[in-house]
Amino acid sequence: MNNQDKRSGIKVHGYFKRELQIDLMIRQETNHKRSRLWTALNMRNHETSSLQPFFNAVRYL
Repeated sequence: MNNQDKRSGIKVHGYFKRELQIDLMIRQETNHKRSRLWTALNMRNHETSSLQPFFNAVRYL
């Protein structure tokens, strides 16, 4: 019985580890897309430099 508990514990741990890795990958992907979006926005709004403080403030939200 004790061995069975240990094995299931390892299985659960492995499952959570995989979930964390997937979560991390999704988060990195989202950050990458967001930074690409910000680059595009900054390029597009480069001439409207009066809005730059606003965009800088929004970026840190």
